[in-house]
Amino acid sequence: MSADTGGVPHRDEAGRPSAPEAVVARRGRKTLEERIADRQAERPALKEGRQFEHGPAKFVFVFLIVTVVLIHLVGLAIVMALDLN
Repeated sequence: MSADTGGVPHRDEAGRPSAPEAVVARRGRKTLEERIADRQAERPALKEGRQFEHGPAKFVFVFLIVTVVLIHLVGLAIVMALDLN
């Protein structure tokens, strides 16, 4: 949308709405995809053997695994205590 046209979408000479990429190019900014690609290119390569490059992701993963194991152990203890055989 253009401020000079009162919020009306950009249109070409034939009156058709122009492509969003053309609007972005007119403003001198890169498209979102280009900006994401540039940001990813600047990141260092992931070190060999590292599965989690993000600390909180590793914490959540370990927390969920430990929680599931504890739930199973508590359930097993309850079933053994009730002796349902």
